[in-house]
Amino acid sequence: NAYSLRLWRDFEHALSQEFKDPMASLLENMNKIGPGEQIWLQWVITPAYDADWQGPSQKLAMKIAGKKAKVSESFLDQLIGSLVSFLDGIGTAIFPFYNYTEENAKVKDDMPSMMLHLTPTESAQLEGIQMKADKPGFWTKMRFVYIAEKNAASKPRGVNPIIGSLRQYDSANQNSFKMHKWTKTSGIYYWMVKQRMGRRKTNILKAFQNRSRSMGSNGMILNTEELATLYHFPTEVVKAPLVSRTQSKRAAAPISLPVEGAPRTLREPVKEEPQEIEKEIIDKATKDATKDAPSARSNQAPGNLPFI
Repeated sequence: NAYSLRLWRDFEHALSQEFKDPMASLLENMNKIGPGEQIWLQWVITPAYDADWQGPSQKLAMKIAGKKAKVSESFLDQLIGSLVSFLDGIGTAIFPFYNYTEENAKVKDDMPSMMLHLTPTESAQLEGIQMKADKPGFWTKMRFVYIAEKNAASKPRGVNPIIGSLRQYDSANQNSFKMHKWTKTSGIYYWMVKQRMGRRKTNILKAFQNRSRSMGSNGMILNTEELATLYHFPTEVVKAPLVSRTQSKRAAAPISLPVEGAPRTLREPVKEEPQEIEKEIIDKATKDATKDAPSARSNQAPGNLPFI
């Protein structure tokens, strides 16, 4: 849980600053399936079990940096420490050659850190751990299901591309996704293969329908930045030809739309007749339309009036 996945900034080109959205690959692969095939991808996101999950992360970061982590002492630890200090004082007073003092202990504890001697991999790990612990975390579990008719099922088309798309977020030196060996519907080659395979398929389908937190693997903690990298609305620069975008129409606001005035509350009865400000807007629009219209005598019928 301490290590981070690849984030959105890792998908930017260093020179051109062009963003390669990983969602494009996932959407393209999901659109390659044909009739009779379905791909289900589920993210179960809930608050983390451990509210202090950043604590172990900070300890790991201090360990990599070669620093001593600050440990909160209990009352018993403080009592024992005071007793040891008292005995050390007595030993120093009786035996002059007794050389253990608080200054020596402090010098031993304040050893220089190993920051200058870290390798590039260790520096990247340290930075990733601290950046992940700096944001709120959520307990996350992912499920992937591929359902298809027997004559249309194709593992190279429906399974392998999706797994490959999720591998984009893996980092060899930090965190990565891994399939749970006790829930995947492959790799069973002995002792009641069909029965065990059918049982696993039924379990994962039930877990998917119930959005279960307990069934399957333990999941992992991801912070808000990692979750935003995994799933977000595709940007306009995403080149996914098979993904069609819904076109929207723009229209002017209705003329009776209230612009100013006191807002209506639930306690006030809703009146069907327009308010004062609405009446002013309607009257003004009517006068402007009358000015622009060609003048005509009031007692004369329009020339384009149809007659029978």
